[in-house]
Amino acid sequence: MGIILDDIKTLLFLLGYFIAFIIAIFLLPLIWFLIPIGIVISIISKTSDFFNSLNESEELCPHGIENGISGKCEQCLEEQKEEKRKLKIKKEAKKLKDKEMKRLSKLLLKNEKFLLSLSSKEFEDEITDLFKEKGFELEQTSYVNDGGKDAVGFKNNKKYLFEYKQYGKGSIVGRPDIQKFHSAIVEEEADKGYFITISRFSKPAVNLANKFGIRLIEGTELLRMFEEVYPTDLAEEAFKVMCLECGEIVKFENIESNRSSKCKNGHIVECNISKPNFKIRTSPENKICKLCGSKMQKRKGSYGKFWGCSNYPRCNYTESIR
Repeated sequence: MGIILDDIKTLLFLLGYFIAFIIAIFLLPLIWFLIPIGIVISIISKTSDFFNSLNESEELCPHGIENGISGKCEQCLEEQKEEKRKLKIKKEAKKLKDKEMKRLSKLLLKNEKFLLSLSSKEFEDEITDLFKEKGFELEQTSYVNDGGKDAVGFKNNKKYLFEYKQYGKGSIVGRPDIQKFHSAIVEEEADKGYFITISRFSKPAVNLANKFGIRLIEGTELLRMFEEVYPTDLAEEAFKVMCLECGEIVKFENIESNRSSKCKNGHIVECNISKPNFKIRTSPENKICKLCGSKMQKRKGSYGKFWGCSNYPRCNYTESIR
C-alpha cells in the first residue's frame, strides 16, 4: 500500500514539472520578444526628449534671442508687460463704460418714449429701482403668474404691494385692473398698494382706487418722480471715457456731436457712450377698451377677425383689425 502511494506522489511531481516545462516553452519566446521592444521604446523616448531640448535651446524669439520667449530677451519681457497693462486698461475701460451707460439710462427714464422702448421686464426693474431710491425695501414677484402684483415692499413697518402697467398714451388702465389689484392687496394683507402706469386711468378706475385707498401714479407724475430721483443736474456732468492706450480719463461734454478727443498724452480717444435709438414696442396685450378700460381680445366673427372687449357682454366695444 505504501509503495502505491509513493508511486502516485512521484507521478504528481513529474506531472507538475511537465506542466511547468510546457509553460516555460510558450512564455520564454514572448518574454524574449517583449524585452527588445521595451528597449527600443526607451531609446526612442530618450532620443525624442534630446531633440526637443535641442530645439528649445535653439528656438529664437522675434528679436533673434535664443530661448528669448522664456525670459532671456528683455524686449520680450517688456512686450509681455505691455500686453498685460493694456489688458488691464481694457477691462477698466469696459467697467467705466458700463457705469456711464447706466447713468445715461437713468437720465433717459424721464423720457416717455424711452420708457415705452423698454421690455416689460426692464420696465418693471426700473420702477422697482425708483421706489428703492425712495426708501422702500422691494422684492419683485415672479415675472409670470405674479398673482396680480409685480412687487412686495416694506417701509416704516408697513407692507405695500406694487403693480406696473407699461401702457402708452393710447391705452387706459380700467376698473377691472384695479379690482384685481385690490384682491391681491386683501389676500396679501398689505397696508396699501401702488398702481403705476405710463398712460392714465379711466374715471371708474380712479373712483374705485379712491374707495380702496390705492395710490395711483400715471405718466406725468411718474416722469416727475424720475426727475426727483435722477435730477437733470446729473446730465450736466460730462461723460467719462478711458483711453485704451494709457488709461487716462477723457471727458465728453456733448456725446451726440463730439465723438472723439485726445487724452493728456496725445492719444485719440473715441467716445463709446451713445444714446440708444428709441423703438416703441407695441403689443396686442397693451390694447385697451376705450369705453371701460378692460383689455381687448382678438375674436372672429361673421365678417372676419376683430378686437372685442374682454368685459363682454357687459361692454360691447369693438374695433376692426387693420
